[in-house]
Amino acid sequence: MQDIDFVLAKIHGIHSKSVVGDNYERLRKIDSIDSLNKELFGGDKIGGASKRLYTDIEKKFKIKVYKEITELSKYFDYKNVFINNTILKYEIENVKNLVNAHILKIKTDIELFEVKLENTLNYDMVNKLDYTDFANLKKILEPTIFNFVIDLVENKNDKYFIENELDKFYYRKLVESTSRLSKTERDKLRPIILEEMNWQNIIWALRTKLYYNKIFSDVEQSFLTESGLIPKAKISKIFDLEFVRDEQDKILSGFPTIYRELIKSATSEEGDIDIPKLEIDVDYRLYSLYIKNFYLEFNILAIIAFIHIKMKEYNNVVKIVESIRYKISL
Repeated sequence: MQDIDFVLAKIHGIHSKSVVGDNYERLRKIDSIDSLNKELFGGDKIGGASKRLYTDIEKKFKIKVYKEITELSKYFDYKNVFINNTILKYEIENVKNLVNAHILKIKTDIELFEVKLENTLNYDMVNKLDYTDFANLKKILEPTIFNFVIDLVENKNDKYFIENELDKFYYRKLVESTSRLSKTERDKLRPIILEEMNWQNIIWALRTKLYYNKIFSDVEQSFLTESGLIPKAKISKIFDLEFVRDEQDKILSGFPTIYRELIKSATSEEGDIDIPKLEIDVDYRLYSLYIKNFYLEFNILAIIAFIHIKMKEYNNVVKIVESIRYKISL
């Protein structure tokens, strides 16, 4: 097992080249996909870049991010429960993609990015079996901590419900593992995790109401209910929204200020809520909370912040690629 000082030095060295902050500001000015490829991966320019290069860059960079993330678990001999459970979020994205491919009967290879954690996906099996066949999907999931998904798929639950159950599983594992932290670390990290969980509930409520025309009683049992979260009774108020002018201040008056402000900033004058914009704003808000620990802490909190920085970095690369591809400014 590596000394934590070694790991901190390592991740700060990696971060100095991350596509965030000043590095992102520099790279977002690039207007050639060939030049971006050279900046990110080195080597000579290819010239006459093909359309495939756009997706290749995103894929190569995501592989790089996943490798750096899983290396963190390896540094601690895969025994640091909190780090493992934080990284679990990346593996859950793979499980969601796998289940989605099964539901949609996508037989071509889907892009999964291997995460090395105990009792998670066996990628040799995934790559060998036809996961559109339920028996094979069951064989893949049965030995994993995701085996609860088997019944959800077999019972024909909607994809959005299965994804929400996976998200809830992640947050519950994360909260459980905070007991492995020191009191000081736990006191600093717990408020951020609780805010992230609150946003999970809020956006889930908005999605189910707006996209799936659900009422609160339809989805009442699907919310996170851990101690310290915004009570379910307040979350239920979201289902009272009719998305008309000036109704939010009244209906969401019991919500803490930061939640009301971000929801309001994603709401048009007519009262319509732009959920994709809200998700972007929430991601930035949570990223800003985590990244403070990267610069101010010299313990496991900096490592956890680094994991969140890596996903932000990947999202930044995707934005740059899309801006070049579609000739839009960032």
